[in-house]
Amino acid sequence: MSPQRLLGDERGFTLTELLVTMLVGIVVLGGVVTLVTVTAASSGRISERVAANQLARPQMARVMNELHSACISPGLAPILAGSTSDSISFIHGTGSAVAPTPVKRTIAVSGGMMTDTTYLKTGGTAPDWTFSATPDKTYRLLERVGQIGTTPIFRYYGYENGAISQTPLPVPLSATDAARAVQVTISVAIAPTQSGTSDEEGAPIELTNSALVRFSPSNEDTEQAGLPCT
Repeated sequence: MSPQRLLGDERGFTLTELLVTMLVGIVVLGGVVTLVTVTAASSGRISERVAANQLARPQMARVMNELHSACISPGLAPILAGSTSDSISFIHGTGSAVAPTPVKRTIAVSGGMMTDTTYLKTGGTAPDWTFSATPDKTYRLLERVGQIGTTPIFRYYGYENGAISQTPLPVPLSATDAARAVQVTISVAIAPTQSGTSDEEGAPIELTNSALVRFSPSNEDTEQAGLPCT
């Protein structure tokens, strides 16, 4: 076979074909890198959201349990005057004793932090106890706490015509309204650690729960106020 024939049979890539191939390879590689990056970020946001949910629900249950143990004496109005939309003060007690030792608790949200502060009893008799003005201890419940839209974090309701009113009592609670408060609703949004995105994966965890502060159902006599702990 002649050298001319061999040269004519040689196969290879032209410069244009090589450039096109490289361009296609770069596009495919870029797509793979983008997919891996997005998947990793998405997985991270989901993990943070799950972690925030797992942390927030037990703390919400803790606050609900404290409110459910508020009626420790007949005639007690456990929700205290001065409670607001971002801070609630109430009396409660737990334990095996027939008459549990009461404590005053203040659950407050400030600067994105929810705290639980305890004040010890200093004197008085049921249901008119007195409590120290100095906190005994403060426990940090949650971080990155905020409102759900414009919904107040703490809302208080009284009975009206034999049923719980759909309109919250005005805050801060006056002494009269505090004595009428028979239900507390807590609504909070807990942001994941790396929140800041508006997508569903990075959106805050929204929790809402209510505690009814009563020993018994409301009065059948709708002319009388259904008071707490009666």
